[in-house]
Amino acid sequence: MLDSLHTFRSLVEYKFVGTDRVKKQNELLMDIGIDIDFSNAVSNEIRGKCRELGLNGWVISPFWEPNNDETWYDTWFQLLKNGNREQIKDFFIHNNYQLLNHIRGYTRFEVEKYNWWTEAEKLFDKKLYFSCTLVLSALLEREIRKCPIDNWRNKTTRYYKDSISDKINQIYCDDRIEPISRYIDTVLLIPSLDGFIESFYNSGYTFDKGIEPSFIERNWLMHGMTDREVSEEDCIKLFNVNGSLCYVLHALFGTDYGQ
Repeated sequence: MLDSLHTFRSLVEYKFVGTDRVKKQNELLMDIGIDIDFSNAVSNEIRGKCRELGLNGWVISPFWEPNNDETWYDTWFQLLKNGNREQIKDFFIHNNYQLLNHIRGYTRFEVEKYNWWTEAEKLFDKKLYFSCTLVLSALLEREIRKCPIDNWRNKTTRYYKDSISDKINQIYCDDRIEPISRYIDTVLLIPSLDGFIESFYNSGYTFDKGIEPSFIERNWLMHGMTDREVSEEDCIKLFNVNGSLCYVLHALFGTDYGQ
């Protein structure tokens, strides 16, 4: 079994010390085809796959531990591409919901509203999925509003199509943030989060057209317009995106990963 992204980051920070640590991290990334500017074809292809996962509701989790024949992003992407997206849920519920419970436990002490989060957990455990998604959607919006990526904050009130890449590059060019962290956050997690936020807030399915999307979407949900049955999977997606966003906010604000 491979390490989760969270564990991998921690191991690199522990192992690569000294004045040459950045050089060693860059060499490690170059071994998998990632250039030091994170702008080559390999980097952009991975970003595209991660964003596509997010657009389809599945944000990369920093806590998932792939098996030896799996990778942090491509395993889920291939399931999506091959029409087996429903199997992605299995990673979260495997072994008595081990991954989901890890996400729940981590995020419980990271969100601004602890009582909202625990309320969502109780609703989920009681299989009250519609009510659970309402609370999780409110939590997501609250976390986005304190995020330094302007375009995400703007999406909570109105739609924007501008790229967030300039803002991300501005944040991650800071010397405090080393190559492995930049890879995990800007190549894997942030594109995935960006895709989810885009589809959740601006799916293109407007009320006047009268056609509701087949996936959970904030406006149809929060305005009481949804007629689809809200499922366990919808809740898992929202627990997951909240957890990954909280994790990224650690990096954006320079706090540690000691949890």
